Amino acid sequence: MAYDAVGRLAAVTTGTGPDARTTTFAYDSQSYLQSITDPLGRSTTFAYDAVGRPLTQTLPDGRVLQTTYDANGNVTALTPPSRPQHQFDYTPVDLESAYHPPSPLTGGEGGGEGLSTTYTYNADRQLTQVTRPDGQTVDVAYDTAGRLSTTAFSRGQVTDSYNATTGNISSVSAPDGISLAYTYDGSLLTGMTWSGPIAGSVSRTYNTDFRVANQSVNGANPISFGYDADSLLTTAGAETITRRTDNGLISGTTLGPVTDSRSYNGFGELTTYTATVSGSPVFATTYTRDKLGRITQKVETLSGSTDTFDYAYDPAGRLQGVTKNGSVISTYTYDPNGNRLNLTTPIETVSGTYDGQDRLTQYGGTTYGYSTNGELQSATTSGQTTMYQYDVLGNLTSVVGPTGFTIEYVVDGQNRRIGKKVNGTLTQGFLYQSQLNPVAELDGTGAVISRFVYGSRANVPDYVIKNGVTYRIVSDHLGSPRLVVDVATGSVAQQLAYDEFGNVLTDTHPGFQPFGFAGGLYDPDTGLVRFGARDYDAETGRWTTKDPIRFSGGDTNLYGYVVNDPVNETDPFGLYWFRQPWQTPGVVGRLHTIVPPEGPVSEFIEQDVPAGYTFGEMHDSFVDAATRSGIPDWLANIPSMIPVYPVAVGTEVLRGLGILPQPTPPALCK
Repeated sequence: MAYDAVGRLAAVTTGTGPDARTTTFAYDSQSYLQSITDPLGRSTTFAYDAVGRPLTQTLPDGRVLQTTYDANGNVTALTPPSRPQHQFDYTPVDLESAYHPPSPLTGGEGGGEGLSTTYTYNADRQLTQVTRPDGQTVDVAYDTAGRLSTTAFSRGQVTDSYNATTGNISSVSAPDGISLAYTYDGSLLTGMTWSGPIAGSVSRTYNTDFRVANQSVNGANPISFGYDADSLLTTAGAETITRRTDNGLISGTTLGPVTDSRSYNGFGELTTYTATVSGSPVFATTYTRDKLGRITQKVETLSGSTDTFDYAYDPAGRLQGVTKNGSVISTYTYDPNGNRLNLTTPIETVSGTYDGQDRLTQYGGTTYGYSTNGELQSATTSGQTTMYQYDVLGNLTSVVGPTGFTIEYVVDGQNRRIGKKVNGTLTQGFLYQSQLNPVAELDGTGAVISRFVYGSRANVPDYVIKNGVTYRIVSDHLGSPRLVVDVATGSVAQQLAYDEFGNVLTDTHPGFQPFGFAGGLYDPDTGLVRFGARDYDAETGRWTTKDPIRFSGGDTNLYGYVVNDPVNETDPFGLYWFRQPWQTPGVVGRLHTIVPPEGPVSEFIEQDVPAGYTFGEMHDSFVDAATRSGIPDWLANIPSMIPVYPVAVGTEVLRGLGILPQPTPPALCK
């Protein structure tokens, strides 16, 4: 790190020599951050009002994002590049009371009649009601301790109950007879039990370091987990995970005859990946990256066939072009707010049109309709219409095809998709180990047919035990399954390929396992991929609903998928918040210091501080440099947090907008 004459951070350089990546910072006469220049020389500039609030951000390609404020500093309007204004109202105590999107018909400013979402609060400033543009409400009630008690809406209500002694949540009941019960050892969650149309349980035990030691489904067939001295995972059931001793990065895994190996550059970014069966390569990739860490070339060998893909990006960081073996296969153009205007392939050009809320109204030969809330409601092609329906919380609940073929989804009290019905008959169920990760797949009778074991990746399992047979899931850098290999025989049970936005190009065994592009839950009947809170449509490269956290997701386009950079980024939560794909719990902090990983301070930074991960990344590097110079940790650590944090926030915002790169640091900070 380098500082200017008055001690302000002027530059951050990672790497050395020709591989060095330098980001520079400049300030105005009031010491407000005036510009950030990335390692490729692209600059983003800021302008402020008299009290230091950012009014405009001018992005490297000249696009301008504008913000206005009230007297209390609340954002009252946000104007995306070349798009109409979104407006916000607040209560006298600065709580958001209304959101006014632009008019979809005229593209006018926010505040169109019948378009607003309103919020009410109680005397304790707790949210008590949300009224959506269609008039439906979500009513929220609390118990005497101030804890969430009920969430009521048109389909019923979700009820939360708590243990009277410990205060731990003990159960959550949802509409349609769906219930969840929880058990604990102190504050450690030891079990979850589903009852209703989907029934089953997931339980776990812990070791003396409070790490998960064993996990069982329906009380049977426990999977054990092992860790090294740094509490990094080294075994997951039958799989062994090896790591580099200098930084904890995974160097390879072994599951029977199936092994993989990984290598990284000096920035901790994946450069090669090879999977073998009995020593014979079955999948291999080599990545070339630019100074932002983005993949510019991928050489991929799958089942003996090698292809070279080159990727180009526009000045806004959006994927612009893809070539395969020297021939252009895809070219993308966008409007200033990231809406895809054209996709050109060797066969055709497909164009899209959008309304004032960035809702896709036509793409190629398909026209789209939306609810007042902005949820995709219909898609019509050649006179054939598919209808979509959602609950008031934004969950997709049903899809009805042109012939009446009906898909329905079962959603539990934690808003997870736990079941699927086809024409009224339950055909599939899921039990989860966390908010995002299914640990078991059930058939229509409730029997467990697949057991998923997670090891080296956060968003997709390493292997599955299906009907008593173990299969290794070999995935690419995004977590998209490419091969499913029978560990006993070495034969390939399923092979998959995708285009850059996740359209399935090859699937030799549809439905064999439920994971698809970037590790999401893929439904072959709808073509949609479920990521956390939303459903993704790979054909259009967009979500079917707006981001539930709106602009806190880091994108001014509420339907955009990872700011149109699907080659490098993922969104397992369906939120694209400041927490990036590499940012897993336990990263912030430094071992054997006053702020260790997973300690109270580091956990607070990770969970509650905006841009906390990037702050940890930058701050830890600073403290490391200081301690190497002989400065005591206690002196280098806490006092330096204040000057580093504002730079981290600015950096994280630009990462969210795709202006600065998304880093891939080691799994364990020093």
